[in-house]
Amino acid sequence: SFGEFRAQLTRTGASTFEGTWNHGVTSRMTVTAFTKDQVVMQRSDTAGLVMIGGHYSGKRIGNRVPNGTARLSTGVVTSWEASW
Repeated sequence: SFGEFRAQLTRTGASTFEGTWNHGVTSRMTVTAFTKDQVVMQRSDTAGLVMIGGHYSGKRIGNRVPNGTARLSTGVVTSWEASW
């Protein structure tokens, strides 16, 4: 286990958000789908020691994704959650 990572995202464009994770890496998240049922985002790291990309998807329930799937460029598949 790698521990728990958190980032608070700030909107920087129509469908882009940026944030710095609690381990110091800065990421850009581009929302590619946001419907009443799902959220899909692409992650690209923009600064940090270890740069990772990934595909994040999850079922939307109200204003949250309680148990999404993240497929990272390292091959790791893990869960994620979000609320807004």
